[in-house]
Amino acid sequence: FPWRRSLSCLNRDSGDKMQYRARLACFQAWTLLFAWVEGSRVSQRRSMAIEQFTGTAYTDETMQTVLYKERHLVMHNDRGEPSHSMVLYSRPDEGPKVFANLRSDFTRGRNVSVYEFHDYALKWKEGITYEDGRYVMYRGEGELPLEKKELSMDASNLFAGEGWHYFLLDKLDMLAQKARKPTPFVLHLCFPAHLANYPFVLKREWLKGSLLRMSLSFKSFLISFFAPKIFVTYDVVRKKLLSFSGPSNVYDEKGKLQNVHIVYNPEEEGKAACKAS
Repeated sequence: FPWRRSLSCLNRDSGDKMQYRARLACFQAWTLLFAWVEGSRVSQRRSMAIEQFTGTAYTDETMQTVLYKERHLVMHNDRGEPSHSMVLYSRPDEGPKVFANLRSDFTRGRNVSVYEFHDYALKWKEGITYEDGRYVMYRGEGELPLEKKELSMDASNLFAGEGWHYFLLDKLDMLAQKARKPTPFVLHLCFPAHLANYPFVLKREWLKGSLLRMSLSFKSFLISFFAPKIFVTYDVVRKKLLSFSGPSNVYDEKGKLQNVHIVYNPEEEGKAACKAS
């Protein structure tokens, strides 16, 4: 393949090594995304567009220590709606090596997407599948059989995977109305790792220019007293997620829940990393 020949010609100086890593990471990302979409037999690929952006996860908002990085690839259909997405996770000291990925399929609906998060390092996977006309949550570790539970669709405003993010994108203009602060409302979020879904209260924290800060906390006062909140900041004009603070879907090296502060970079930065390929 031509890309192999071009990569083999690189010298050993630092500049060429960085170029090699950028090319390799870009090739791996595109190969994984398109292979997965083809495997899912998507037939409506008439004019799909690809959105790219990156995120950097820090231990806290001081942004001193990087835990991992995210590369997001979102495929949109001809109506501009997301149809599939993939997130590739890598460590800052491991170059382009991917230690986990999140694959989502929105073709059955954005609110409750079919998805799988797979952490190769911890040998852990969780997600939601569609079987025999019903949604099923599952989780599993190593070679053990998957634990499964049917997802009840009775709750209103039910979301799985990245569904709640796209819901908020659609509601940004309403949530950012200056006339009055919107009344908090409830979102039911699915957690396949617990084979359960929980009600969360969405509140607007502040609005500064085009920047909108919102929080998500457990509706149960007892749980919310101990559990961390989720904070998200959006650019209302550009319709972009800028930051996320709260519990991560990536556990630490001991398999424990960890809180992170993720800063999302402009999509131009994600495209620039792939120019070499």
